[in-house]
Amino acid sequence: MLKYGRFTAFLTLLMVLLPIVTIGSQGDRVEFEKSYQQLVKHYKRRALYSDTRKYIDCDAYQKIIKGGNKNLPFVVEKLKAGDFILNNAMWDITNVDINQLAKEKGWQTNTMGGEQGVSKWWIRWWEINKNRYVKPARGK
Repeated sequence: MLKYGRFTAFLTLLMVLLPIVTIGSQGDRVEFEKSYQQLVKHYKRRALYSDTRKYIDCDAYQKIIKGGNKNLPFVVEKLKAGDFILNNAMWDITNVDINQLAKEKGWQTNTMGGEQGVSKWWIRWWEINKNRYVKPARGK
């Protein structure tokens, strides 16, 4: 059994050597990808709806949202890859009105809006704000 002084030293050393848990661990990525693949299947079955909220009316989408901030890096990766079906997830997780923000900031896209344009705004927003959501590992 460790004595108090040694135990304190051990904990201090452990805190220095182990990084802070960052948002978006490998386990989080696996869960996100599983939910995302289910969402894509749901989305494809509803490809003719004009109401985009019907695309995300499923358990898989809710799991992504409930993952909250830890899923933001994964959502942005999908947006960068052109998977704009997660635009609403960014809105639901961050509670940021990206359309209003883009208007206020004068952001424009070469796609003249639309879902691809909204994705570009989210990517831009993420590049500006990601430090609020992702903590670097200790010592880096």
